[in-house]
Amino acid sequence: MADFLSMMKNEFKIVRLGEVDARGMTDHILVLRELILAHDPTYPGIGKWYRDKVYPGLIENNRAAFVGYFNERPAASAIIKNCERSKICHIHIKNEFRNLHIGELFFVLMALHVRTIAKNLHITMPENLWHEKNEFFKSFGFLSAKNHLVQYRADLEIVTSVDYDDFWRSAIDKFPKLCDSFSIGGYTLGDGLLFSIKPRWAHKIIDGKKKVELRKKFDKKWEGKTIGIYSSSPEQCIIGEAHIEFVDSGDPEYIWHKYNDAAGCSRIDFDDYVGDSDRISAIVLGEVRPYKEPIPLIQLEMLTRKNLIPPQSYCTLKNNKNWSEAVSIAAMLQSGLNNAKPLIVGV
Repeated sequence: MADFLSMMKNEFKIVRLGEVDARGMTDHILVLRELILAHDPTYPGIGKWYRDKVYPGLIENNRAAFVGYFNERPAASAIIKNCERSKICHIHIKNEFRNLHIGELFFVLMALHVRTIAKNLHITMPENLWHEKNEFFKSFGFLSAKNHLVQYRADLEIVTSVDYDDFWRSAIDKFPKLCDSFSIGGYTLGDGLLFSIKPRWAHKIIDGKKKVELRKKFDKKWEGKTIGIYSSSPEQCIIGEAHIEFVDSGDPEYIWHKYNDAAGCSRIDFDDYVGDSDRISAIVLGEVRPYKEPIPLIQLEMLTRKNLIPPQSYCTLKNNKNWSEAVSIAAMLQSGLNNAKPLIVGV
C-alpha cells in the first residue's frame, strides 16, 4: 500500500466540470459521459438520466460534476445538484482507488461547491450500499434512511438526508486530514506553518521582492515545509504560501551581511526588529504561490464556525486544529473550482 500511495503522489488529479465543458463538449465531459454509461447494467436508463438531467444541468449551472484521473486514466466521478435541497446525484470510485480517502474528498468538494445555497443534502442509493458503507455516510451526518418513493433500480432504493450545517461541520473536520494526503490546486499545507506578517512585508514576499523572512528564533527542523502567509492588521487575510528552502541562524551582523538584499528591508528596519537580540534566524524562501484572491479572516471564521486568533509570529498547523481547518479551506477556495483545470493533485 505504501508503494502504491507513493506512486499515486503526483499521478492523481480531480477536475471540476461545468457550463464551459458541457457547451464545448470537452474531453472531460466525454469522459464523464463514458463513466456514467458504464453503470447501465445496474442502473437501467442511466443514459437517459445523463442526457435529460445531467448534461442540461451543467449548461444551466444547476449541477456540477467532478472527474478523477490516475495517470490520465479515468478513476472516479461525482455529480451534485445545486439548490436549497441539494442532491448528491452520483459518486463512483473504481475498485483499485477505494480506501484512499477519495470518497471523502469528493464529498468535501461538493459541500464546498453548494455552501452558498444548500440548506439540506440528500442521497438515494441501493439499500445494500447504505448498510455496506454506513460508517462512511454517518461520518458526514447521514444517520438514518428510509424507502424512497421512486425506485430507480432493481434493488430496493432508499433515501438519506442531512441538514447542510451538520454536513458542513462533518466536512470541516476532514479538511486537515485530506490536506495531508492531497495537494489542493497546487497548494500544500497539510503539515505546514502559518506565519503572521505585516502587510508591507507580506506583499513583498508575494511580489518576489523579499526572499528571506526574519525571526528572532526559528528551528531548522522546518526546512522543506510550507508556510501560509497571513497578512496581519489592517488587512487580516491569507494571501498565499511559500516553501522554506533553508534556515540560517547567527549573530545579527552575520545575518545582515549575508542576507540584506534578500531581506527586502533597510538597515534601520533590520535594527529596529533585532533590538538587543544577539542571535537571529534568516528563513530563506523558495517557491512562492500567491492566492488568486486573498481570503479574509472574517470569511474563514464564518466557514469554520470558529473564532480564529492569528498567531503573534507563527503557529504549526498540526498543533492548531482551528487554523489547520481554516488554511485547508482557504487552499480549496483557491483551487480553480470555476474551471476544469486540475484542482486536486496527489494522494
